[in-house]
Parts: sequence; structure tokens; C-alpha cells
Amino acid sequence: MLKGTNSVDKLNGSKALLRKLVQFKSFSLIATHDLKLSEMDTEFPLQVFNKCFEIRIEKDELVFDYKLYNGVTKTMNATFLMKKMGII
Repeated sequence: MLKGTNSVDKLNGSKALLRKLVQFKSFSLIATHDLKLSEMDTEFPLQVFNKCFEIRIEKDELVFDYKLYNGVTKTMNATFLMKKMGII
């Protein structure tokens, strides 16, 4: 959300939008990689729920099961991918 904005301003704007959606009692799906935004479930425990896709790294490859899980992903893959591509 709010691509191209500095990270603090982006987070504040995203939180304000989410608060407005909760106020309107809307049903919304928001996809983000911003882990700080996922903390909104503590502010609105009955209205905001985190769901995620998990991945596994097996035999130096990413494996996706394409199942939706409760919570925030615990698997990070950017560093793995950058190493695999020889960037780092």
C-alpha cells in the first residue's frame, strides 16, 4: 500500500486507511509485506485478522503449498532469493 512513500508515512497512511475500513464495517482483503501493519489485529481483535501463505525451503528450492494459514508468515525468503541469484 502507498508504494513510493517513505516507510513511516506509508505505515501511518496504511493504518489510517485500515481504521477507516473498520469504521465503515467493510469486508476488505489487504495484501502487504509490511509486518508492522499486521499488528493492527491487536488494535481491532474482532475486526482485523491476519492470514498468510507459508513457504518451505527444500533442497535449495522454495516450495509453496498455496494454503491460507492463520497469522503472519514466519518464513522470509528475500535473502534466500538474493543469495540464489548471486546478488549477495
